[in-house]
Amino acid sequence: MTASEAPRVITRRGWISIALVLTVLAAVIATVAHASPAVRRQLSLSFTRQPDHFAELFFRDPSRLPSHYTTGQTLPVSFVVTNVRSTTQRYQYAVRADVRGGVQTLKRGTLSIGANATRQLSVSIVPPRHTTKITVRLLGQQRLSVHFLLSEEKS
Repeated sequence: MTASEAPRVITRRGWISIALVLTVLAAVIATVAHASPAVRRQLSLSFTRQPDHFAELFFRDPSRLPSHYTTGQTLPVSFVVTNVRSTTQRYQYAVRADVRGGVQTLKRGTLSIGANATRQLSVSIVPPRHTTKITVRLLGQQRLSVHFLLSEEKS
């Protein structure tokens, strides 16, 4: 190994220079972060646990959902909404039928659910002729939906 190929050794003076550059860089970053509300907020969100903010929508027992109907027949539909928030929330829902050529709203409503609570709701609907699918949807920000298929029995 020749003298020009010898590994470089960082001297004490080199370490001091590196430490000085890193300190100045950290000070600049801290100044920018302190001056910018958006950066402060993002740092706060990054380093602190945030509460969960969502809802759940499901059929408790999908095997008990109707699969056939006769025109004019009333069908029961039960669904469950869980509020996974630390405050009471109001949810708007709609029960819709997919009918040949479009969608028809059969029921609309609002339900209030306490913090971290679950609520089951049962509604009665009368599907119009040629209904192929029933959808339960939470309206607003959540935009959650569940559905089941139907076939019409000829009478």
